[in-house]
Amino acid sequence: ALSISTVISLLRSILTKIVKSRFGKLFYVAFFLVVHLMKLHSLSLIWGVTSEAMEYEEQAEKRERQRLEEEEARAAVAQAHHRHHHHSHRRYSAPHGSHPAHKHKPVLTSIPSGEVAPTNVQ
Repeated sequence: ALSISTVISLLRSILTKIVKSRFGKLFYVAFFLVVHLMKLHSLSLIWGVTSEAMEYEEQAEKRERQRLEEEEARAAVAQAHHRHHHHSHRRYSAPHGSHPAHKHKPVLTSIPSGEVAPTNVQ
């Protein structure tokens, strides 16, 4: 049986022969190029994924901003409408004090006034 030392020396002699021959040099260059290309490829993949993710994030932010702006515009319109409603009410209503029972009712009844409804109603 071959001992480890002989195997190692055999491998070493083979390697030196390969490196010294033209084929060995070509093999080494090819190997180096392949490794280099793989490295570049992986880098480009990583870059691609990263830029894709960043773009997605940007789009999401833009969508969110648009949504907020639309909500603000809607709120502004609602407020303007509310104000207009109030003014027109005052303009055409009878003189003050003639409607003692008429209190300003909230326009948006869906918004709770903050009072907690009693839960123990019999």
